[in-house]
Amino acid sequence: MGRTSDAKEKLIEAGSRLFHTRGYNAVGVQEICEEAGVNKGSFYHFFPSKKELVLAIIDGHQQFMASHLQQIFFQEIPTIKKFEAFFESVFGMACQIKEACENIFPGCPIGNLTLELTTVDSEVQQRVAKCFGAMESFFADQIRVGQGSGEFQGVDPGDSAKALVAYFQGMTLLAKANNSPEIISDIYRKGLLMLLPNPREELEPSMN
Repeated sequence: MGRTSDAKEKLIEAGSRLFHTRGYNAVGVQEICEEAGVNKGSFYHFFPSKKELVLAIIDGHQQFMASHLQQIFFQEIPTIKKFEAFFESVFGMACQIKEACENIFPGCPIGNLTLELTTVDSEVQQRVAKCFGAMESFFADQIRVGQGSGEFQGVDPGDSAKALVAYFQGMTLLAKANNSPEIISDIYRKGLLMLLPNPREELEPSMN
C-alpha cells in the first residue's frame, strides 16, 4: 500500500514540475512516467488521462495555498501586515523557483495553465476558477477582519479581494516576462496601499 501511494505522489510531483517549466501540451505521459520513475501502467491506474493528472495538480496547489495563507494570516499582527507578509512570501518562493529552474523563472503554475488551457477545456477552466475563487474568498474574509479592527474603511471586501488576486497574478506574469522575481518585491507595497487604502498602520518601507 505504501508503494502505491508513493507512486501517485511521484506522478503528481513530476507532472507539476514538467507542466510548470515546459507547459501542458509539450509534455507527454511517457515523459512524466520517466521523470517520476513510475511505469505507464501505474499512471493509468491513478489517472485515466493526462487531463486528470493536471486536475489533481490544480487541486493540490489550491490545498497548498490554503495552508500557506492560514499560516501567514494566523499571526497576531495588523491585517495589512499579513497581506504584506503574503506578498513577501510570494517573492521568496519565486526566487527559490528561479534558482531551482536554472535561473529561469517560469511564472505561476496555475497562471500558466490558465493561459494555456482554459480556452480549450471547460473542466480545467472551472477548476482554475475555483482555485482563484478560494483565494478571493479568503482575502475578502481577511479584509472584513481588518475592517473590524479599524482598517480598510470604505473598501468593498469582495471587489478588493478580486483586485488583489489580479494584482498577484499580474505581478507574477511581469516577473516571468522579465525573468525577474525582484519585480514582485519592488512594487507590491505600493499596490497594497492603493488596493487597501486607509490602513491603521503604514507599511514598512521597502528594503530594495
